[in-house]
Amino acid sequence: MAAGPLGVLILDADFRVRFAEGQLPEVFGWFPSALLGRALSDLLDGQTACAIAERLRSNPEAGLHVSLPLAGAGQGFEALAIFHPLAGPSAETGWLLALCPPGMEKPAPELDRSAPVSHPLAQGLSEYATFILKALPDPVALLDRGCRLLAANPPFLALIGATPPRCFGQPLVALGLDPALISLIYRHLSRCLDEGETALGEFSRVSPEGHRHDYQVRLAPYGGDEGPASGLTLVIQEVSLLRQAEQRLSQAEAVYATTAEGLLITDAQGIAITVNPAFTRITGYAESEILGQRPYLLNAQWHTRAFFIRLWRHLRKRGSWQGEVWSRRKDGEIYRQRLSIRRVLDRQGRVSSFVVVLAERTSASPGLRSFESLIHYDALTRLPNRVLFELRLEHALAQQSRHGSALAVLIIDLDHFSHINTSLGYRIGDELLRVTALRLREAIHPSNTLARLHADRFALLLEGLGAPEETTQVANQLRALMSEPIWVRGHELHVSLSIGIALLADPGEDAPELMLKAELALRQAKRQGRNGIYLMLNPAAAVDPKQRRWIARLHGYRWPLSAQRSRSAIARAAT
Repeated sequence: MAAGPLGVLILDADFRVRFAEGQLPEVFGWFPSALLGRALSDLLDGQTACAIAERLRSNPEAGLHVSLPLAGAGQGFEALAIFHPLAGPSAETGWLLALCPPGMEKPAPELDRSAPVSHPLAQGLSEYATFILKALPDPVALLDRGCRLLAANPPFLALIGATPPRCFGQPLVALGLDPALISLIYRHLSRCLDEGETALGEFSRVSPEGHRHDYQVRLAPYGGDEGPASGLTLVIQEVSLLRQAEQRLSQAEAVYATTAEGLLITDAQGIAITVNPAFTRITGYAESEILGQRPYLLNAQWHTRAFFIRLWRHLRKRGSWQGEVWSRRKDGEIYRQRLSIRRVLDRQGRVSSFVVVLAERTSASPGLRSFESLIHYDALTRLPNRVLFELRLEHALAQQSRHGSALAVLIIDLDHFSHINTSLGYRIGDELLRVTALRLREAIHPSNTLARLHADRFALLLEGLGAPEETTQVANQLRALMSEPIWVRGHELHVSLSIGIALLADPGEDAPELMLKAELALRQAKRQGRNGIYLMLNPAAAVDPKQRRWIARLHGYRWPLSAQRSRSAIARAAT
């Protein structure tokens, strides 16, 4: 144990802890913050605590010295406990309790619950009260009714630039205090001394270095249990950092309310605790609808579970994540947005909250974006449609003619999809198509294009191929991916794929011809029993010109004049 005092506590009139300082974990097994609000009976055994309280109330002026057995930090020892009234004989404002190791001061005999207890301490604040006063980080001073300085701790003396003991007994106006502080004290003097009230105020001063400092002042009367107060306790707390933090918070609130980006703040469990007006404007959800909820209702079901697993792994590792996601507004519209997520840690390094910033893509006006979406994207899956796919295919063919890179077209069909629509309904079928599109898109390279042509038929454009075998490898990966069961609205669905592949065999082939080859390859895959792959390497493999013409009519091909010769060549080669 230390040679000095083990700890100092201030107890109120009900013997509850209001202040704690010192090596208290070694004394009671608790840190000072855990002691606040506890009763004396929580610290000692109930019988001893009651006996001490009874003796102190019956003879408060005497105080009390007593040797107490304690068991802090898991080992027993005895400590000298010194109780001293802090404000007058009735001790209505509390008690000072100083705990010292044995031998620091000669202890009184063990507490006798039947005999009166004497108090050997001198009048006034003991050395243990002085210990408290010196330990306080804020400036504290004791004034008499004439505003003369009776006692002060080192922070107060440093604040006024005074040197003890000459400053004691001097009036405040003679100590060179800041005029704003003196004015504040005299303004509240009558209220505190005559009415017995506690007053709070603030003043500011500029240091010699030119820095502004803000202070909060607390004036509390002491004594005067049966008459006027004996004087004032003056406590000064610098609040400069607090005021700066409040100003920054006010500025942040203004930004929070006016920014164009939607802001969502959640707790560590992902429960929404606040949103800004822009969030409501973007998503359509009012603050009352989102608070207390997890933001799952924004999930458009467009991303796989693996996508979110990767997102949260990155967030845990790096502390933030940024990217584009598909979300759903309250009215059901699915839209793409930029999303930023950042975790916030507390002082112990634990996650306390998450800040989510969401922004709409504003590369074009809303009307233009809506028009472009209608023309080039499928409304159900948000994949490129046939129009955009053929434009990208023509662009890829033009690049191929200049750079000689290989490419292929895959047309993918869901086997027996019509049975699902008929037996379970179109809502289940639409949901299945969206999940299928999601799985396929997550499996392909971003440089490749996946599109929905119509109904349950998709197309995939592969560019930059190194060998023809790469196309079958990709096709088999897609088939294996779709072999896993899909849960849609409580239904477990099993889906297989038939895939037709057309490789660019002749640099002179155009987009319609390559698409037709892929369609014919798909028909061959279905003829072979479905759930398979058929690779068409050259036009001679295409059979039955009537089937080609039927497929062309079915999908509404409008053959350009330049493509008529290629179409005739295919027909001649097939016959």
